[in-house]
Amino acid sequence: MFTNNGSNKNTSNTTCSKLGLTAKINDLSKKNNNKIRQKNTASNFKNNKFPKKSYNNEIENQYSSSSYNYSSTGSRKKSGLYNSVNVDYYQYDDPYLRENMREKKKKNDLKKSGFYHNNKVNTDRNKKLKDKEKSEKERKEKERLLKEKKEIERLLKEQEEKEKLLREKEEKERIEKERKEKEKKERETIELREKVLLEIEQEKLKIIEEKKEKEKLEREKLEKGKKEKEKLEKETKEKLKIIEEKKEKEKLEREKLEKEKKEKEKLEREKLEKEKKNKLSNIERNIYSQEEESTSCSDNSSISSITKSKVGLRNLGNTCFMNTCLQNLIHSELFIQKLFSKSFLLSSKTRISKQFYSLCKEVSSCSSSACAPYDFKSAFGSKHSMFSGYGQHDTQEFCRILLEDMNSELNEVLHPAPYKELSTLNKSKKECDKEFDEVFRKRENSLVMDVFYGQLINIFKCECDFETYSFEKILDLPLLLQKHRSSISIDIKDLLKDYFECERIKFETKCEKCKKKEWHTKEIKISQPPNILILSLQRQNPRTGSKNNCYVDFSDELDMSIYLDHECWNKNDAKYTLYGIGNHSGSIDFGHYYAYIKINNSWYEFNDSHVSPYSKRENNSSSQAYILFYKKNSI
Repeated sequence: MFTNNGSNKNTSNTTCSKLGLTAKINDLSKKNNNKIRQKNTASNFKNNKFPKKSYNNEIENQYSSSSYNYSSTGSRKKSGLYNSVNVDYYQYDDPYLRENMREKKKKNDLKKSGFYHNNKVNTDRNKKLKDKEKSEKERKEKERLLKEKKEIERLLKEQEEKEKLLREKEEKERIEKERKEKEKKERETIELREKVLLEIEQEKLKIIEEKKEKEKLEREKLEKGKKEKEKLEKETKEKLKIIEEKKEKEKLEREKLEKEKKEKEKLEREKLEKEKKNKLSNIERNIYSQEEESTSCSDNSSISSITKSKVGLRNLGNTCFMNTCLQNLIHSELFIQKLFSKSFLLSSKTRISKQFYSLCKEVSSCSSSACAPYDFKSAFGSKHSMFSGYGQHDTQEFCRILLEDMNSELNEVLHPAPYKELSTLNKSKKECDKEFDEVFRKRENSLVMDVFYGQLINIFKCECDFETYSFEKILDLPLLLQKHRSSISIDIKDLLKDYFECERIKFETKCEKCKKKEWHTKEIKISQPPNILILSLQRQNPRTGSKNNCYVDFSDELDMSIYLDHECWNKNDAKYTLYGIGNHSGSIDFGHYYAYIKINNSWYEFNDSHVSPYSKRENNSSSQAYILFYKKNSI
């Protein structure tokens, strides 16, 4: 910024370029200050800032209005006031000094005349006017200085732009030079490479030509050798063909002879096998008839001694699960009767059934308090490797596997019929049930099937009221305790309701009537109740693996007629009595199995080799019951 009213202060240094713009700006600012001073002096003279007559006229007017009474101008001239004011102020060269001298003389004159005292109001007005004029001048001066500053900034910007343009030009020229130099170098390198490549290619061509010549010579040699070899091969092939034709003829003759021999041998073997089977069956039947005649009375006494025995089974090492199952089966009277009545079926192929039969005989004739089932365990472990050691197992699983093995071993069907799917269209439930049982019996028919197996019917009802049926054979009823894990005690009837409860299922196949994939209601019922009913209490939680130790309430009498399909089974013989319980104490990983068995209307505890009467069974509730054995009352 520059100073106002022509002051001699230096202007502030501005940021300029390296080419000496600061010096130029200082020179311009000095010249501008001098010009401002000259203009101010000229404007003062023009505006009568330093007047002679106008100032005297003012004094005259003031004196004319004052208390002094002068009659005329002459009298005023005589007084000397006019001449005293009219001084030659222009004898000083500096206009500022002139102005100061004039103001001093004015004040002195006014003091002498008394005009200053009487005219304070006029002086205040003059001051205000002067202040206004000064402010206007200052404002104009500021505007002028701002304009000059803007012009200077514009000049600086132009100078900077010029410098930038110069720099850009220099950089472009430098870049172009570098680029040209690089292009020259690249061209030179490319030319050198091309020359080297041409030389290399020429050398390669020479080498290739030399190789080709060598290859030609080698090919000629090989062709000659090949032709000679081909001639020899043709001769040998012709000889070999003649030999092979002879061999093939001999082979065909041999194969024919071998086939004829095999067919003859097969026919002979089949005849011999049939004769052997017929002989064996006749011998076994004769033996069985003789045994029946000789030992009919003794068998009845032995069966009663087995089913009413109080002999324990020794623990061979974590075999309590096996002992509980065997004790319940040994005391199943109907099963033992059928087994002893068909003992002629026992042979070397029925190893497990034969060992169970011999174990029953050992129990009936045992003089000590317990027997050791070593032979039975070894026979069962040889067939099922998981039971070969002495680890802990589940008694439900063992019982199911044992009865399935005995069912397959004692199967009376020698040539089972092929599997056949049955249609239920335009047939009643009873007809479908009978047909399924007949077809199944043509494949499997044994005393185990007669005693333990029952038959269920699954009724699927579409929303269009069309019904379809499916049948299945069951060995036991698994009852889930998972729904009632929070309850303290459960009734066995509630568990049976859960098992036979209706549910909704969406079929993947279309309905035979409405031809749509609609929702079906599935209902399970018993079409053929088993003679001995096995109820397996599923205490293990499948997710966590923990055991549910809640109490299960069950009585000695059980009525299953509610769950019968009376259309298939018209008889009212679905009432059962409890005769055997398999118990489990402890956790899933570390526990112990033992059995409660009813003999002559009294309960006994079979804990491996220890057998003792049990009187607490009257409570009809247990937290350790694991598998229940019921027999039909109509037997």
